[in-house]
Amino acid sequence: MMAARNEIIDIAKAIGIILMVIGHTRCPEYLRHLIYLFHMPLFFLFSGYFFSQKYLYDKRTFIKRKLKSLYLPYVKWSLFFLLIYNFCFEIDIYSERVNYFGIVFHPYSMQEYFKHALSILFTMTGHAPLLGGFWFLHSIFWGNIIFLFALRYCKRATLPLLFLLTCLFLHFKIVIPIFEVSSLDTLAALFIAIGYYTKKWQSQSDKDFSMSKWNIVFSCIALILMARFMPVSFQSVSAKKLLFFVFSGVIGTVLIVKLASVLKRHANISNFLCYIGQNTLTILALHLLCFKLVSYVICEFLGMPLWHVGEHPTMELQSGGAIWIVYSLCGVVLPLLLLKAYQELTNIIKTK
Repeated sequence: MMAARNEIIDIAKAIGIILMVIGHTRCPEYLRHLIYLFHMPLFFLFSGYFFSQKYLYDKRTFIKRKLKSLYLPYVKWSLFFLLIYNFCFEIDIYSERVNYFGIVFHPYSMQEYFKHALSILFTMTGHAPLLGGFWFLHSIFWGNIIFLFALRYCKRATLPLLFLLTCLFLHFKIVIPIFEVSSLDTLAALFIAIGYYTKKWQSQSDKDFSMSKWNIVFSCIALILMARFMPVSFQSVSAKKLLFFVFSGVIGTVLIVKLASVLKRHANISNFLCYIGQNTLTILALHLLCFKLVSYVICEFLGMPLWHVGEHPTMELQSGGAIWIVYSLCGVVLPLLLLKAYQELTNIIKTK
């Protein structure tokens, strides 16, 4: 039963990461609003769902595990992309001719290199633009730490405490210096707590993720209406909209789990999605870089100057078209192919 449930979770995580990749393209605005209602809460909810109570009395082991699974990958990928940052300007992956929401990227001086390296090592910030989604690793790391201490010392008041704490951080735009803990991290802790209590409720009531057809219909309608009239995301939520975002995050995740349970019945689709779900970090790290390959092909095909490749995250010319589908496919498949090639290469080296 647990193996089947983990397979469903892997499929759900695959759907979540695919939606993240789509959201980072210039997909239709309404689709992006719909995706952002729940695709990131899904991962935090799963983190809480699989939290083990044994760590309440063994915080050191818990923190060590999170350092190994979250901090070290963050540092590894971030330092690599920092190392090649200036070189990326030479091959038009970045360009000083374009801007991203008013921000123009420039090559780093040695002082800036050093500053970003320190931020990466000590605050889990300062990563390169091609790792834009890496804020997630910072938030899930600190979200887990905040949740652990809240649950250990506040017990039954954990959920209301984290909800209130997130409201305060959002309203007053609080950022704890040195570690750069912000509302993103308290919001992550809130969703982790909801995931934890969902699992606890299921264990006590012996119920599973089940929804009637009418519940599914009403949940879909609610998300569609929210995407149209109250678009909100992890990075744009306000204290006033927090309750609505929690609602959309939870019901969106339940719907994705329901969809995953349906897809699990189809072996070929299930196996491929499970593989994606087990390698979400690779896709998170490489999908924006893989977008640039699509941009290179577009520039060569249309005879456009290569500095257009530096348009971030994808080329602006695809707005309103269907090229976002090509970007999305490449953003999911190419990182997995690179991972497979890397694994094959390391296996060959080890056998020699």
